[in-house]
Amino acid sequence: MKIDVKIINDYTREVSVDVPWSELESDFDSTIKKFSRKIKMPGFRPGKIPRDRLMQQFQS
Repeated sequence: MKIDVKIINDYTREVSVDVPWSELESDFDSTIKKFSRKIKMPGFRPGKIPRDRLMQQFQS
């Protein structure tokens, strides 16, 4: 993990955090599972939406 803090003025800081995907992947997967339980998509029961379909629908 890499953290950079840039001082812009006396009251403002800019913080940049780089986190490897390996550290976030398990949290991301559990969040996707929780989200899929709540979302409704035509053709799928709640909680049974394939991850690929869910990612395709909400990817930005």
